Amino acid sequence: SLEGSLGPTLEVEVAAGTVPVASAAILGEIVAVQRDLPAGSQPFVRIDDEWLHWARTRSTKDLRRLYLQRRDEVSAAEVVTPVTVYVPERVREDFARARVLVSRSAQRLHTLGETLAIVVAQWLADHDPMQQSPGTRRLPDTSTIPGRRYVPAEVDRHVRARSNDRCIVPYCNADMWVHRSHRVAHRDGGSREAHQLDLLCGRHHALYEAGRIKITGPADAPIVTDAWGRPMDRRSTWPVMCGDPPRPEGPTANHPKSSSAEPPADPGRAPNPPGDRPHDGPAESAPRPPPGDR
Repeated sequence: SLEGSLGPTLEVEVAAGTVPVASAAILGEIVAVQRDLPAGSQPFVRIDDEWLHWARTRSTKDLRRLYLQRRDEVSAAEVVTPVTVYVPERVREDFARARVLVSRSAQRLHTLGETLAIVVAQWLADHDPMQQSPGTRRLPDTSTIPGRRYVPAEVDRHVRARSNDRCIVPYCNADMWVHRSHRVAHRDGGSREAHQLDLLCGRHHALYEAGRIKITGPADAPIVTDAWGRPMDRRSTWPVMCGDPPRPEGPTANHPKSSSAEPPADPGRAPNPPGDRPHDGPAESAPRPPPGDR
């Protein structure tokens, strides 16, 4: 054990200068933590650990980092990931105060990682709509209440949970700013029920409003295509991903109006109906809809 390998050996190494005093203190903390672990806990010191060797060969800073990482792993009973943040001094002081309070509540000293996990979990429990406990819905089907824009909390949770609160376009990574988009526009009498709503990021919402992308299929398994019906299931170079017709080839390729804005022939699909042609300008020129219109 580590405890058995220390004692006089460590005193000699400290005296000889091969192990810094600060590193020796960390080894002492490790021994104390290992000794005080409750029965059945994950062991702090593992078979392949070389703490004494690390104390000799690594800086005190690196040794403390390893010790704190192992301490949080034992506490969480799973692998932990280091996180570095930069905050004002007042936030650091608030975090230290939070650590004091959660430690008092649990009647044991909590690590910084444990404190962060508790604070984040509490905030999400209070504010994350996906974690709210289902209640009793008091609002009737919103299709019977025209003119209102309120989305029942139950519907909002269901819509967000379907796509993990992200844009439903398969390759889109947007999860910070998402809108509830209506299959049938609100101005046309569309309800605020889950089967009628999709989550889209701001860019794809604008493209949907401009007819540059289409959403079909059930809301629980939506099919997103561009204006020509091509699946938007992977990233591609602009402008194809935005629903524009393919660029022409040959001697007239550089003339923007020199070719028909028709997609490549596809015998398995009927031609686009009149008036179903995508917008001719770039995706960024698509007008943004008034908030909540779709």
